[in-house]
Amino acid sequence: MANCTKCGAELYQEDTVCRNCGAQVVAAQQAPPYYQAPPAANDAEKADAEQNKLMGILAYLCILILVPIFAAKESAFAKFHVNQSIWIWIAVIASQFICGILRFIPVIGFVFSILSGLIGLAELVFVVIGIINAAKGEKKPLPLFGDKVPTLLK
Repeated sequence: MANCTKCGAELYQEDTVCRNCGAQVVAAQQAPPYYQAPPAANDAEKADAEQNKLMGILAYLCILILVPIFAAKESAFAKFHVNQSIWIWIAVIASQFICGILRFIPVIGFVFSILSGLIGLAELVFVVIGIINAAKGEKKPLPLFGDKVPTLLK
C-alpha cells in the first residue's frame, strides 16, 4: 500500500483522494496491480514466426521437411518445427519397424498388426497438432515429445 504525501496516511488502491486529509492522490502513489502479465515474446521472434509459418507447416509433411531445412536455415521458428517433426518420424519409423518384425510371431502377431495401425493414427494426430501450432505461429512442444528431446538442428 502507498502512503499520502501530505499526511502520511495509508492509501488503498482504489483511493483517488486521501481518506484522512482529503489531498488528491497522484496515480504514481497508488499500489501496483497484484497481477502483472508475463512479458510478450520479443518482436524478432514474432516476425520470424510470421515470416516462416509455411516452413513450419512443411516441416511436418514427410519429404517436404527438406524445404525448411535448406530454405530457412536461420529461422529459429522453422528449426523448432523441423526438430519436432524429425522426432515424430524417428519414433514412428522405429516403432513400425519393431511391430513389423513382431507381426510374424504366429500366436500374437495380430496384436502387433493392430498396434501398428494405432501407431499410424497417433502419428497423424501429432502431425496435425504440429501443423496447427505452426500455422498459429507458436513454438509449442508436442505432447509426449515436448522439449525433453534433444535438438538436432542448431
